Amino acid sequence: MVKAVETKELIVAEIIERLRNYYKVRTLSEIGERLGVSESTLSVWKHRNTFDIFKIFSKIPDINWHWLLTGEGEMHYNPKEKQEKTATIEYLLRKLKELESENEVLKRLYNESLRKIEEMKSQLESSKEQSLSGDTIEVPLMKLPDEAEIFKREKEKGGGIYSRGKKKDLNKENC
Repeated sequence: MVKAVETKELIVAEIIERLRNYYKVRTLSEIGERLGVSESTLSVWKHRNTFDIFKIFSKIPDINWHWLLTGEGEMHYNPKEKQEKTATIEYLLRKLKELESENEVLKRLYNESLRKIEEMKSQLESSKEQSLSGDTIEVPLMKLPDEAEIFKREKEKGGGIYSRGKKKDLNKENC
């Protein structure tokens, strides 16, 4: 199947206007100087709607031909720049996919951590309820020194100790 392609008529006046933009000049004579043709030659090209394509492209090798003829696309043709842009785009797309993947992992870890925190809070609340609801409270046992050990320590410090309301003299040997 043959596809119909819309063709546009080339208008040399538009091409010359694009050359004016390319060179960043105002007059036909300035364009002519850059191309190596006279102002009158450019006027003839405009009037006849023809131009010397080889003359233009030999003087401007970095111009995008498609842009010059149609006004579409970039003004400058630079295959290296295009390759660099393509490589950059491909790199950025790969990085974006990596970041999206990492983001999914982080979301999953966050949700797991949040779930564990909620479980721990629930366990803590239930253990509080159990300890408060019972008649007794469990208190951890501590090993306390016996009375003889206490007297010995106080004697070393040179002090006395009260036992059942009476002060005991620790300096006596009876202890």
